[in-house]
Amino acid sequence: MKDKRKDQLSWFLGPKAEHSGKWSEMLNLIFNDYVHWRRNYFPEDPVFLGNVKKRQGEQWFDDFEANLNTILYKLKNHSPFYSPRYIAHMNSEVALPGVMGYFAAMLYNPNNVSEEAAPITVPLEIEVGKMIAKMLGYNPETSWTHICSGGTVANIEALWAARAAQFNPIIAMEYCKEKQYKFKINTPNSKNDEKTLITDFSHRDLISLNPDTSISILRELARFMINDLEMVPEKVITDINKHYEASDFNVNNNGFYKIANAMNIEPVIFATSTAHYSLKKAANLLGYGSNAVKSIQVNNKFRMNTDKLREEINSLKSNQYVAAVIGIAGTTETGAVDPIHDIMKIRNDYEKSENKSFWVHVDAAWGGYIRTIFCNKNSEYITTPKVHKSSNFFIRENGEKIEKHFDVKWNDPELHKAFNAFSQADSITIDPHKLQGCCILLIF
Repeated sequence: MKDKRKDQLSWFLGPKAEHSGKWSEMLNLIFNDYVHWRRNYFPEDPVFLGNVKKRQGEQWFDDFEANLNTILYKLKNHSPFYSPRYIAHMNSEVALPGVMGYFAAMLYNPNNVSEEAAPITVPLEIEVGKMIAKMLGYNPETSWTHICSGGTVANIEALWAARAAQFNPIIAMEYCKEKQYKFKINTPNSKNDEKTLITDFSHRDLISLNPDTSISILRELARFMINDLEMVPEKVITDINKHYEASDFNVNNNGFYKIANAMNIEPVIFATSTAHYSLKKAANLLGYGSNAVKSIQVNNKFRMNTDKLREEINSLKSNQYVAAVIGIAGTTETGAVDPIHDIMKIRNDYEKSENKSFWVHVDAAWGGYIRTIFCNKNSEYITTPKVHKSSNFFIRENGEKIEKHFDVKWNDPELHKAFNAFSQADSITIDPHKLQGCCILLIF
């Protein structure tokens, strides 16, 4: 059987830049290929920069090189993330595929903003997103992913999406009341295909529907109008979009404060006390206010104490609602993983007892990729704990370099359950700049 660990030795430049020749070769390959593309794009076009014009820039290039060297000298004072002597914070060596892909993308098109502006890289982003979704346990055909600048932005976008989704049912209800449509929806504790007229609910009830219902409710309303009322699809879409834009409950247009004040509601976001500071930043930016984030204490394993979470949810005031519950998969200080499965159970119990639900977000910026340890090559979850051996750990005894093996065991049942419950969450941040890669926001 092929030893995959030997392949992994090729992923990095190496502590002593052992693969510098290959890296230089590949960087030159990318650049020369790019130059060839430029020179052969309408080859009959005249040369803009002749030798005379190029010589005019010599002084500028001299100054630029001097400034570049100054920056490089300063960068050498940085922490040596690449070195096996460095075992500190969560940053680490950058991988060959990431560096080469980043360099190539910068040359060809770094603005992956839309299919019109980036017809090649947008489909590649979608492809990568499906791979990430599958890795996390989601159905890649019914999930949506987005590459953004970092874990902070991903957390902000997740709560932004949650905020918008929670007002969708109210917009739909106002529309049905105006049109006198008998549109029925699932409630959090409804059984099987049991549905209730949307106009029978209050605004406060609708803001606490199950996220799956909230996300899809406008689409389901359109289907109802097209299939049951036999309306023209184009007219239905236009009419619903027009109503959505003009609605007093469109939080994107009207802002959260105006709507919350009119409804007399107060959002609460629950997260562990060891959560990343970006969550309070997100609450601030979204108009909730940083004080909306309520900390849940941790247990002796630095994981969220879900008994305390249950108490806090059950102790909410009459005008308060759960804007989100956030579980952390890999806290910054300790690497602890909150019991995501227990959070999901609390939500299920809350739906049954109170007929209310809430958005669950998992901040797996650090620990998300670790889920691969518990999966086979098809991203199918394996319940039997694995043991990974490392054979490239060296120590010195009496001045002699000796190779040692050590085992890493992932046999904590609660840890397994937490990683296996990822796909039940409504959104996930995964930002493995600590474990090689880019930041992905996943919304299901």
